[in-house]
Amino acid sequence: MTDRATVWRRWATGTTLWAAALLGSAGCRGFGHEPMVPAEYDGLQQQRIAVLVAATDTTLYGHPQLESVLGRVLIRQLADRVPGAQVSDPDQIDRFAQANPYWQSMPGGELLKRLNVQRVVLVDISHYATREPGNAYLFQGTILGRVAVLADDHDQISNPVYATVVSARHPSGRVGRPDGDWQLMEQALINLFTQRVADRFSRHRAVRQ
Repeated sequence: MTDRATVWRRWATGTTLWAAALLGSAGCRGFGHEPMVPAEYDGLQQQRIAVLVAATDTTLYGHPQLESVLGRVLIRQLADRVPGAQVSDPDQIDRFAQANPYWQSMPGGELLKRLNVQRVVLVDISHYATREPGNAYLFQGTILGRVAVLADDHDQISNPVYATVVSARHPSGRVGRPDGDWQLMEQALINLFTQRVADRFSRHRAVRQ
């Protein structure tokens, strides 16, 4: 019998992103009529990039593969959407994180050097939930995280050159969905969040309210 962690890893390294990620609490993607929006930060273009994800101990207790899965999906989004981006091998990033469990305390310059990249995208997940509060039978996925970028050519290399907060909610309504396929639900939630992160770094269509 295939365990949950194996299922997550297989999905995260797959070639297709679940289409339900196109729906979210802030609206949905249009069908070609919405205006294009420029990247908030275009400094990932033509750069070697690594993605590191951190979550709270409480979150990891219930979702031990979240950091790896989210990092893999985001790195694929960036590779597909940021012009000229050269992304690090996610297996290499996993090995680095496992060998350096306190990597968050490393100076920015050391992180960049150890990972041999020009940009590190840091994602700090402060909230992650898959159930509606007070009702364990309804799926209501929510993510909140701070996203920051370290750059090797920044004057103060340990300080981010860019930082923002990104959130996602799936399904988008006020009421969650009854238990169904948890795997597809979580895929949609993580895809939506990583899509919104990638929007900050790439030209994209406006979200229709």
